[in-house]
Amino acid sequence: MLWFIKDILIKNYLPDEYKDLLGPVPSSKWVLIRKTVQHPAHVMHIKASSTDRNVEIVKNMEHQLGTADQWYDSHVCLCHGDLGTQEHHDTTMSFCSIEKSRKNRLQWLIPIPGVFHIRMAAVDAIWRMHIRDKNMRENSGGTFKLFHTLCPKDSSKLATNPRYHMLNDGFQHLIKTHLLVCWEHVMGLSDLTAFTKTKPKWDDIEGKAREILHKYVAGQNFQAL
Repeated sequence: MLWFIKDILIKNYLPDEYKDLLGPVPSSKWVLIRKTVQHPAHVMHIKASSTDRNVEIVKNMEHQLGTADQWYDSHVCLCHGDLGTQEHHDTTMSFCSIEKSRKNRLQWLIPIPGVFHIRMAAVDAIWRMHIRDKNMRENSGGTFKLFHTLCPKDSSKLATNPRYHMLNDGFQHLIKTHLLVCWEHVMGLSDLTAFTKTKPKWDDIEGKAREILHKYVAGQNFQAL
């Protein structure tokens, strides 16, 4: 989060040389690059819109691979899919939980959602927590009122069935705006342009970003969570 707080200021007010000081988004996990062999599967004319058809796709893949029954006792298979695929698979595992063999219980198949689908789920969770409920919409300083300011003609859609792009773009805009207001507060300025003209040192930017993080975003014990 600290990186994003600094990124907001740099993107909107500071020259490009500060981007080199910021660097890329930090990550706690680095996946090693490894060459793999791809084995394309045969085409399957099966619709994946139902639970039964998803099971049929899995069995078709097993048949193409010629997987031995012993394999399911000691291995798992990771597969990519959208949120619908995950829901279908959860339903299938529930119905197949009484099966005797591991192969037929289908617990060895583990869907891995992509980053886009994780973002979709996160945006939907924020909408359910902060906008969908009628009491939240009546909050004068709540997220719904801020969205209404951004999209005054889409209030009914926002309250019932908003699209992903509307929510995603709106949340990003609100976060950006709030963080810039936080920068104004810690600087004691109503216009950050005056601060950027002083050619601030990186240590000063780092210190103010940490102040924003602890005071307005996460609190002092954030790292201990």
